[in-house]
Amino acid sequence: MNSPAWEPVAASRNVVPFVNPAAEADPVPTDRSDGLPKGYHLRDDGIWMDQVDDDGHFETIRLCAPFRVSATCCRSDGGGWARVVEFEDSAGHEHKVFIEEASFAVAPQKILATLVDQGLVTEPDEQADKALKALLRAWRPDRRLLLVDAHGWVDERYETFVLPDGRVLGNTPVVTRLAQASGSGPEKGSPETWKAEVASRCLGNPVPVLAVCQALTGPLLQPLGLGGGGFHLWGASTCGKSTLMDVALSVWGSPTGFLSWRATDNGLEASAASRSGMLLALDEIGEALSPRVAGEAVYVLANGRPKQRMGRDGTARNAARWHVALLSNGEISFQEYMAIGRRTTYAGQEVRLLDLNVEGRAYGAFDTLHGEAGAREFAEALSRFAAEAYGHAGAAFVASLIPTLKKREVLRRYMQSFCTAAIKRFGLSSDGQTMRMLTRFGVCALAGELASRAGVTGWPSGTAYNAMLELVGLWVRGADRATKSEVDTVLDRTRAYLRASATSRLLPVGVSGQPLLDGWRDAEIYYLLPETWRQIHAGGNPVEAARLLRAAGLLQCNDTRTCQYRMGRNVPGRPRTYAVRSRILDEDAGS
Repeated sequence: MNSPAWEPVAASRNVVPFVNPAAEADPVPTDRSDGLPKGYHLRDDGIWMDQVDDDGHFETIRLCAPFRVSATCCRSDGGGWARVVEFEDSAGHEHKVFIEEASFAVAPQKILATLVDQGLVTEPDEQADKALKALLRAWRPDRRLLLVDAHGWVDERYETFVLPDGRVLGNTPVVTRLAQASGSGPEKGSPETWKAEVASRCLGNPVPVLAVCQALTGPLLQPLGLGGGGFHLWGASTCGKSTLMDVALSVWGSPTGFLSWRATDNGLEASAASRSGMLLALDEIGEALSPRVAGEAVYVLANGRPKQRMGRDGTARNAARWHVALLSNGEISFQEYMAIGRRTTYAGQEVRLLDLNVEGRAYGAFDTLHGEAGAREFAEALSRFAAEAYGHAGAAFVASLIPTLKKREVLRRYMQSFCTAAIKRFGLSSDGQTMRMLTRFGVCALAGELASRAGVTGWPSGTAYNAMLELVGLWVRGADRATKSEVDTVLDRTRAYLRASATSRLLPVGVSGQPLLDGWRDAEIYYLLPETWRQIHAGGNPVEAARLLRAAGLLQCNDTRTCQYRMGRNVPGRPRTYAVRSRILDEDAGS
């Protein structure tokens, strides 16, 4: 590589002159293995450049604080070429800056500004700036990395995996500029603690076993050609659903890493991309923006690609891709929630997100309490330990998978044998839709057994397989549950009363001097007295009616232990009421 010709500059504090001992000798050092061009020097105190003054003397001029162009990189499709610049700022913070090759042609003046913005200190003269820009253009190290723009497996060789905290498992040299996913901070505790205090408490408890196994299915989906999807765990608010989410999330990171169903399309898609090959946990379906949005989200998240959006020039944007294991929860089933918005749950959604009622076990969602006094104490202990030791199992499982995935056909046959056993045991049809649903359980069984064999869970062989087979039976018993008519009846009764009587029988909040009849109202809420609520739903189950509306986000409550709402201090006595949100009167409420 030829050294650029520089104009001589006057000696200053950043110039070290020296006399050339032989005028005809080449003053330029040989090429370095790191690609630093001839005529430049990387020292502890900065980047220096050789030049010749007017008298024929050689001198070195300081350009900036030390940095290194450590590698070039590109995507697996051969596009997105860039250079990786690394340096430490004056405060001791390490920086890794990507300079896209296109920038040298389109906006070269911004390249140096980007580095300065990140804390690189340069010499305050124009000549140094020009030399530095030329150095950046010419510095091309031999080291080449694969640039990855998604977490999970980096390519279809399935030999390298990017974790949500940026760690890379495998041997492929990669570099990533991905942001760290929420709830995916450094590991906490130890693998032994997680196995002893979290995984061991799942033994004898099929539903917590499912939570762990579903979290582990993420890295198996893409290699085995499976679409994303998973389970919606539903039941009463105190049955242990939140603990199940804590257990599942502890496989990959902090139990705080769940998302709300209330997130927007863009938010869910970005979260899915940041968790590709791992678990995406969605909390409380009743908080979703609407049944329509929830239904579309299931398709988008499971299919692994965002909604098509156009750029400013009218062309399709280069969209992210993902493969995520889904785990959702709520007080009602996904099918019930869709029915509240008068929407049918289509087969494609049911295949992607299977409803599983988890409240009917011996102790809520649990069968064995491992010495705890009750279900609440057991759930609290399990959640506490999940918050004290997390983030180990997922990484260890991926590391064990890398050699195993060379035998993918064997893994597929295992899932097939599980489905065959389930069909035989429960007398199920072997049609395509049923097989796809059973495969959700099959891949959980596979993940759990592989993890146990690798020493990740500490479970005996057969634990995951037998638990999944038992839960297939639970799913079968609930699969044909008719819910739409029940939900429609609750909605129709509540709407009929409000349309007929809200204005005449409910007092505006804050109004006094008028006789109280059935409750109060304001712009957003109808506050119905308990006796009014019982009269409205006298032909059904008033308690179940309140639970359904609360789960759908149509009933405002003070806390999760009750469906009732205590009035504010502007109402004498602060009585308890059923606080129905006014949007229930929209004919397609929640849709």
